[in-house]
Amino acid sequence: MVDSIINQIKAWNCDDIYDLRMLFRRLANSIAARRLETPEMSRSLSDYVDTSSLPSVRFFEEIDMTKYVGFPVWAMDKKGYCLAGKRMDHVVHIVEVAEIHKEQDARAHKPPPQHTRGVKIRLLGRKRDVLSGGERNG
Repeated sequence: MVDSIINQIKAWNCDDIYDLRMLFRRLANSIAARRLETPEMSRSLSDYVDTSSLPSVRFFEEIDMTKYVGFPVWAMDKKGYCLAGKRMDHVVHIVEVAEIHKEQDARAHKPPPQHTRGVKIRLLGRKRDVLSGGERNG
């Protein structure tokens, strides 16, 4: 069953991204069912399918998909819809992907504030006092 689904994924025709997402869900379910019998089996889909070479319509050249680790895009169909997300569970249009990546780029290139003395910034759910370097839960 797993091999059959893998072959279907490799032969996906790029018509409808929802078909590819359904195949990955079926693969995940088949792997989970097999793991009941063989617990040492890997859970990672990338151990079964080379996710870097999925069938796909070519992305816009100006978008470098490889540098967006937080929101990877795995494949795109002929209508511009993409399979995205760390668990391959989101479907978004390429225009939305471009906007998300543009926002990430803007945040990454935003200059630091000039005056940070005594300013509290939120970092990973904690408040950090920049002046003293101390941490408080918050």
